[in-house]
Amino acid sequence: MNDLNNSDIIDFKQLQWMFDAGKNPPDFVTNMKNAIDNLPLTDEMAKKFVKDIKDPTVKDLKKLLNKEFDNIFKLK
Repeated sequence: MNDLNNSDIIDFKQLQWMFDAGKNPPDFVTNMKNAIDNLPLTDEMAKKFVKDIKDPTVKDLKKLLNKEFDNIFKLK
C-alpha cells in the first residue's frame, strides 16, 4: 500500500516487487491475487494509475493490477 500511495510512483512500470520463491507457497499467484482483492484501495489511487478510463474506480484498479500481475510481482 505504501508504494501505491507514494506520490513519486505514477505508473505500474515503476513498481516491481520481488519475492523469494523458496519462501513462498506453491499457490503464490492465488495468494497474491486474493491479497489484491483485500487491499484497501481507493478511487484516488485508481485515478492515479488507470489512465485509459475516465473516472476510474477501485474495480478498474483491481482489474489493472491483475492484468499487470506478472510484470509487478516476481518470484526470484
